[in-house]
Amino acid sequence: MRRFNHEMGPLLTDLLDLSRADVTSKRPGKRQRCLFLISELSRRIREIAELDARVPPLPSGVGDVLIRELGLAPGKIIGLLRNRLTALCEAGEIEAGQPAEYYVGVVRERGLLTELAGPTT
Repeated sequence: MRRFNHEMGPLLTDLLDLSRADVTSKRPGKRQRCLFLISELSRRIREIAELDARVPPLPSGVGDVLIRELGLAPGKIIGLLRNRLTALCEAGEIEAGQPAEYYVGVVRERGLLTELAGPTT
């Protein structure tokens, strides 16, 4: 889908319109089915374009900064921290699109490392 959309560029709408106009059949229902499939293709292309346009809430390299600043080893805990920070951004509890150091502060202030590490015995 992405490649098709990219390669067609601004011609995509015209191509889909031409495809709709070119559907001919004497068989009942075939025209409606083809038009439906073309409309579904158009809808899926729009959805993918919208998803691709979304800006990720956390900056690139935030995992590396968490490792360095918190003295952690690479591993599962970094992924858990990133997921928790992303969820907090999506819930509106913390700001998205901030520098990585901001998220280190959030981890420290909220005790996320302790929360995610769980109880030690």
